[in-house]
Amino acid sequence: MNIIIDVVALDRDGRAGGVTWFTTELINGLAAHNNIRIIALCTHKNLEFLKEHLSKNVVFECIDNECKRNLITHRLAKKIENNIYVNKLAKKYHTDIFFCPFGVINYKVRKTNVVSVILDVQHEFYPEFFAKKELIARKLIYKYIAHTAKRVVCISEYTKDTFCERYKYDRAHADVIYIAVQERFEDCDERILNKLSLDKNQYVLYPANCWAHKNHERLLHAFEKSADNNSLKLVLTGNMFGKEEQLMSCVSEEGVRKRVVVAGYVDEAEMCALLKNCRGLIFPSMFEGFGIPVVEAMQHYKPIACSNTTSLPEIGCSSIFYFNPKDENEIEKGLEYIAKTNVTEKMKKDYDNSLARYNGQEMTENYIKLFQDLLRR
Repeated sequence: MNIIIDVVALDRDGRAGGVTWFTTELINGLAAHNNIRIIALCTHKNLEFLKEHLSKNVVFECIDNECKRNLITHRLAKKIENNIYVNKLAKKYHTDIFFCPFGVINYKVRKTNVVSVILDVQHEFYPEFFAKKELIARKLIYKYIAHTAKRVVCISEYTKDTFCERYKYDRAHADVIYIAVQERFEDCDERILNKLSLDKNQYVLYPANCWAHKNHERLLHAFEKSADNNSLKLVLTGNMFGKEEQLMSCVSEEGVRKRVVVAGYVDEAEMCALLKNCRGLIFPSMFEGFGIPVVEAMQHYKPIACSNTTSLPEIGCSSIFYFNPKDENEIEKGLEYIAKTNVTEKMKKDYDNSLARYNGQEMTENYIKLFQDLLRR
């Protein structure tokens, strides 16, 4: 089986969020099978990063997606040029599947089965979080997916329900395969604790890129309210997109501001150390298609306070403290829960029961079964 996978959007700055590690783990799982050849469609910019994280069995094909002049005619010409190139690759490798882990189908590949991953349909519920042009683009992209993809993979039942409902997609052609990447951590670089002046078990962790739906401002307001009740620090990881000062302006008291640590993007070994040594995970996101950090925190047996909305109750378990992410007082209660809660054996058992649904090998096998089923039709 020959599969071209579009990984042009992957890069080391974490800009793509959790889908970065989902994609790399899945590709490595697929590439481990002798009867599967993976062709990674990438760029010269992210080739080095991909070679660091992907199996040696993967074949890399670089595409030039840079348009030197930002004129519509030049952009259109570049798009046509790249589409021709991808079709030549598909023919060269006798491609069976063109796989789009980011959802977006960037190329019209002839005589090839297209499979797209649906990560979420956030724009349908929070259009105000998107610029007008981006919102229009997202709606067109999802309509095209619904029209073009032979099969879609949804990362939760919630995502399947919302995508199929909003885009009138046949549920029989939509599969739910959970993301399983929580076991990927191999090494922990605990030097990050000294670098950020953190003590073990004395900080709450929120790993999230600074997107509007991640709700950082309400979290910071809630953290300031809870500051008198504990001495914990709040650590924010992820790509902040230059919004560090804007975030810190949400905290008025200087003493509390010093307890907010904006770490920015950290590498895998550093994230492992931050998870391993945190007091607990706070996750006030307003919209999730899955919720990788929640699964990672369960894997590390940490107290978790999490939004009670979208996919998160499905992905979590009953031993998690759930709150309304639009209510700062409830987020404050979540922070207090983390400060006061020690994980019990009962909680660990509950976590383990939930974690049993997230198995990396099973995730890979489910994708293979889906691809094989599609080729038999």
